[in-house]
Amino acid sequence: MKSMELTVDERIQFSYILPAQGNIFTLETVESILNKVKIHDQEEAAEKDAVKIEFECEEIELMRRSILILNESERLSFSSLSLAKKILRSEIK
Repeated sequence: MKSMELTVDERIQFSYILPAQGNIFTLETVESILNKVKIHDQEEAAEKDAVKIEFECEEIELMRRSILILNESERLSFSSLSLAKKILRSEIK
């Protein structure tokens, strides 16, 4: 498992960087990631501090592949840059 410190803005970006289509394993992994980064209420949405979230190796690998695909096709947005750099710097153990 690998943890990442994620801000509310970065957590929102996950819905844009993860694939919306794929095989069952891919979509189950996407669902798991989105459940982990989900913002549950207004109080949490207003929070400025980053939150530590734990991810499985398979989830990190899917995030990295998604970022690399978006990068290769020049479809990354400026608002996703911070999250993309965090994901690409994370090491899978």
